[in-house]
Amino acid sequence: MARPSLIPGLDAHSPLRLAAQELLAARLADLRANEDGARTLSVEAIHDLRVATRRLRAGLEVLCKASAPEVRSLGKALGEVRDLQIELEWLETRASDPEERDRVGGALRDKLATAGARLQLALDRWSRRDAARVVRVFGTARSSGRLGGGWGASRLQSDLTALKPKLKSLRAAIVPEETHALRKKVKKLKYEAELFREAYPRTVRKWTVALTALQASLGDTHDADLRCRWLDHNRAASARLRGLAAKERADVTQRLARELKSWQRQDRLGGLRRALWD
Repeated sequence: MARPSLIPGLDAHSPLRLAAQELLAARLADLRANEDGARTLSVEAIHDLRVATRRLRAGLEVLCKASAPEVRSLGKALGEVRDLQIELEWLETRASDPEERDRVGGALRDKLATAGARLQLALDRWSRRDAARVVRVFGTARSSGRLGGGWGASRLQSDLTALKPKLKSLRAAIVPEETHALRKKVKKLKYEAELFREAYPRTVRKWTVALTALQASLGDTHDADLRCRWLDHNRAASARLRGLAAKERADVTQRLARELKSWQRQDRLGGLRRALWD
């Protein structure tokens, strides 16, 4: 996954009115750098552009208090393509019979073609109209205080506190809906934390490492849940292929359970909270 662009010269003492504009401009530039690759349905470009949309949304929500429906719409179109690419990649490595691979993958490829066409329209709309609309929102960004002011730490602490009940709920029972909801919150928190990288470099480094590991476990479990679901509805899939998907789901669910227990045992939430004030 591509990292967000570094912004030389920013630190904890940078005036927020300047830092906010530079951060938002950098997040937008990261997004626009992957547009051409996404039009070719490049797997890497689709993934990087999808992450860039999330980072820009986090920036707009934190710095402008804006929901950015234009960025969300583009992200949704990217997500449809990327999810199908993931399943086709899995099928290519798991289906040993070429005929079965073609039968099972046929429906996925048809869906990918449709999703790709929708993405092209979304990219056209983004380039023609939506990007300019988002740039205008930059003018509403926070303008008082400093990048390293207490407001940022308070925001992150509040979001971190909101994770506690969801982590507890998922430890009690790992179910698809809860897994997906926690995954979205973890990603959002990580991208929000990245906005303060220049202000709190050591803290954000700790947060990124911890949240990335949790995000990966949640993502693997979510992907496995979706995979089992579509295979159950695909009559062309053999019992062997369904069984393999079910076993992998059991394996990743066990890994997630261990990761969640580790968060509880090591009090990682408390550790991240304390790191805010290092």
